[in-house]
Amino acid sequence: MKSMFLNHRQSRRSSIFVSLLSLALFQLSPAMLAQTSNLPGELVWTNGDKLAGSLVGAQNNQIHWSSDIFAEPIVLDTSHLESIELFSNKEVSSAGPFRASLVNGDVIHGSLVDLNATWITMKSPRHGSVKIKRDHVIHLRRLNHPSLIFLGPNGREGWSVQSRRTSVNFWGMRPGGGLYSPRWRSELFRRLVYPEKVEVEIILRSSERPEFTIALDQRLETTARLETWDDELVVTRGTEFSSVMTLSKSDRTVHLRLFWDRQAGEMFIHSGDGTQLARLPAKTDSNSAKNDAFYLLNKGIDMELGKLRISKWNGRPPVKLRNDQGHVLLLDGEFAYGAVTGLTAADGSITLAGGKRVPLDRIDTI
Repeated sequence: MKSMFLNHRQSRRSSIFVSLLSLALFQLSPAMLAQTSNLPGELVWTNGDKLAGSLVGAQNNQIHWSSDIFAEPIVLDTSHLESIELFSNKEVSSAGPFRASLVNGDVIHGSLVDLNATWITMKSPRHGSVKIKRDHVIHLRRLNHPSLIFLGPNGREGWSVQSRRTSVNFWGMRPGGGLYSPRWRSELFRRLVYPEKVEVEIILRSSERPEFTIALDQRLETTARLETWDDELVVTRGTEFSSVMTLSKSDRTVHLRLFWDRQAGEMFIHSGDGTQLARLPAKTDSNSAKNDAFYLLNKGIDMELGKLRISKWNGRPPVKLRNDQGHVLLLDGEFAYGAVTGLTAADGSITLAGGKRVPLDRIDTI
């Protein structure tokens, strides 16, 4: 059964993704019904099929859906559905500087107002003041990072595929905005614009050992790629290749940070905690055309793109994270260590264990 989250996009045509655990456990609140009533939308089945219409209600693992092709609203079991996407032409106000990702999959955007050992309070442009139990929050991540280029994947909007044999509709929403496909050889492709030095953080998950290909360029045959060769993850470019890591049969998640100097043609591959795993040596690219993109191919039984974060890289090696201590990630890539104990509104800083204060405007992730 899917988890529940709402995702409001900042565009003239905003979309609301409603996952299905909430619909199964709760009736839609009057406020939610008022917000979504009569909005055009689509049901998305687990096999990728869609049905246009509008949401009427939800109760007891079932939704009531109105469609022009039926005389009366139909009742559907949520176990066969991937998600509901509802569209609105209303402008959506700024999401705020932070995004809170919750353990049940909810995502809340807004400003950080208060924080203590028990509660986190945020002010949301859409929902007003929101008080959340701290142990229900996975992390708070800054959205208005000055070096941030892309943070997602945040649903299927903006994604496409390269092969005619597959479809972006093979991918469905996951809690927190990830994309999941149960289909072998399913693809994701997105055109992007990279700076000369770029950092790309990727989290992939699978129900078995992950098998995939990743490229940061549209020229899939000649560009640098990360590929699984059986149980080995390698970085390859033309006839060059270097081993990155060996994946065990029990591995289900791959967390990588790629640091790419595009002008020099050099790439460093690090683990999620900053440990260097491999290096692709410098090589001048004779093709000066801009072909910036992100490409993912699922070569296994299933695949989830849980996180894709692209930002400017300052050219310095990343700092290795000390996992045995509480910490916050700063905008410059450094870590401030210590459990977060509070927020001082007067000077806009957070307090760490031991009394150290860090200005909120220096923080990337809590």
